[in-house]
Amino acid sequence: MYLYSTLVAGLDSKFKIHLPGTVPSFHYFFYLKALQSVFFGFGFLALVKPIVLRANNFIKNRTRRTGGGNYFNYFFIIAVLLCIFFYFPFYKDRDDFVSLREQAIKKQNDRDKIEVYHYIMENISPDKVILCEKDPSLFPVMATARKMVSIAFTFSNPYLDFEKREDDRNNMLLFLATGKPLEAKPLFAAYQVNFVLLSNNELQIFKTIAPPLGETVFKNSGYSIFAVNKSEPGF
Repeated sequence: MYLYSTLVAGLDSKFKIHLPGTVPSFHYFFYLKALQSVFFGFGFLALVKPIVLRANNFIKNRTRRTGGGNYFNYFFIIAVLLCIFFYFPFYKDRDDFVSLREQAIKKQNDRDKIEVYHYIMENISPDKVILCEKDPSLFPVMATARKMVSIAFTFSNPYLDFEKREDDRNNMLLFLATGKPLEAKPLFAAYQVNFVLLSNNELQIFKTIAPPLGETVFKNSGYSIFAVNKSEPGF
């Protein structure tokens, strides 16, 4: 399931091929690591036990005359410590301790998105729907648990038609930027969109501020949030 869900995400990202999804692959990765942790103990014991027994018997035979005891546990502890000693240099350089940590720090330092997150949490109730581009839908909007028109395929509800929601999201954003296609206009009411989150770079391609975009309720150097103007016909 880990391999399959990883393949699903890769095909979606690179080739726009949508296979049936379950949950993001990191769920199965956690299960896989849990199994690995348990079975490592069994495997390590199976591999090391014959060597430790030989060493233990050798010492027992050498110390029998002087009343030597059983040293199996001591040898086994030494084997575990040696394993830790030799593996630690590889362990500390793992991706989740290095590259993923760097990504987390970079995300933490994205003040624009952090400010958007705090504004949504403090000012937009969970029953409201936010229309936004794909990048901010993953962060910060998904972290706020607010409703959206569409999100990345691997996080989308498997019981809903992802293709339709994604097409509708893109058409609604295109309508805001260009006024076309007109078929996208009723979608704002159909999805009960209350707010629109746009990057300021995206706003640069807008010919004018489209009619459904009402008051600018939030703005920083990277993003703007608009309330949908419900007084406009069709919205």
